[in-house]
Amino acid sequence: MPGKLVRSPFNPLTGNTIMTQTIYSYQQLQYKSIARLKQIYNDIICTVEVLDKRCKDAWINAIAEYQASRVQTVVDTTLDEQATAEAIPPQLITVAINFYHHEVYVGNKLIAYMVYDNDEFVMQPWLVMVNGKEIFRTTTSAKCLRYIQWHYLDGTLNPFDQIELAEVPVVPTIMKISFYEQEAYVGEQLIARISYDYGNYENLYWGVIINAKEIFRDISPARCHSYIKQMYQQGKLP
Repeated sequence: MPGKLVRSPFNPLTGNTIMTQTIYSYQQLQYKSIARLKQIYNDIICTVEVLDKRCKDAWINAIAEYQASRVQTVVDTTLDEQATAEAIPPQLITVAINFYHHEVYVGNKLIAYMVYDNDEFVMQPWLVMVNGKEIFRTTTSAKCLRYIQWHYLDGTLNPFDQIELAEVPVVPTIMKISFYEQEAYVGEQLIARISYDYGNYENLYWGVIINAKEIFRDISPARCHSYIKQMYQQGKLP
């Protein structure tokens, strides 16, 4: 199955026009041979290092990570030209945390994050989340971006969005202690811990801990990180 052609007329990080390119889904890459994956790697001018060139998954992960890092340039080509030009306005910036998780900022304000649902047979795997809650689900990350844009501009994405940018603190820094433990800092102050719990709470293995009390639980550390960042900026962390 060929990759999908997508067009992005504007990159909010550089202000440059982006050429049309082929984007391959993770599932599509899994059906490619190593030789074909190497060709795709070269065709897209991938800059992510392949750690084990004999391993098919290593090539897939490198290509997927490279494409995900450019998610802010992806726009659905089924839109007409006017809608495409408006799909990613200059003030919206996406930061790829990993292939499955992207944060969307206006200035230094984290307004929403997009995550991929890995559950089998899910027809709409991309979610928009605000403050740890799912508010929208669709088929592509580009449609998530359009949803975020529209609802941010009309003031319905989150009441917090009405606060002036100058009044919003910078998001906390996440420090990795180990695979099972991370910490969130503001300067030198520890404000929260993110910890793995072996107990199965409907697959919600990761918890946010403040003052030895769990305040939030989700399926991945990245979701917990974004939750902490948003709640801190809104002054809602305990």
